[in-house]
Amino acid sequence: MKRGKLSQDYVNSDSDYESSSQNDNQQKSTPAKTAAVKSAANDEESIFELSGKRRVTVRKFRSSILIDIREYYEDKASGEERPGKKGISLTKEQYEKLKELMPEIDAAVKNMK
Repeated sequence: MKRGKLSQDYVNSDSDYESSSQNDNQQKSTPAKTAAVKSAANDEESIFELSGKRRVTVRKFRSSILIDIREYYEDKASGEERPGKKGISLTKEQYEKLKELMPEIDAAVKNMK
């Protein structure tokens, strides 16, 4: 598979655990919002809101499909929401593997209670 350079916003990931804010916890019961938007390159993206500042974006980058799980912040200069460094981009293959592992992950979460 040929790999190109990704923008710095999508390459950085943070593996440290950070607890969710009270605002995030309150929004867990809210249904996820979905939107389809066009990017500058006329490729379509699907955006799913996890909580106030966390989103999942499914997009195409060159010839690869990426599933981006990321925290967003508000740019103070422009007032726009921008992708932060906290997050990860999964290839389609990595996402399929994650889905395959979900029963084991669910069991581990259940055992933590």
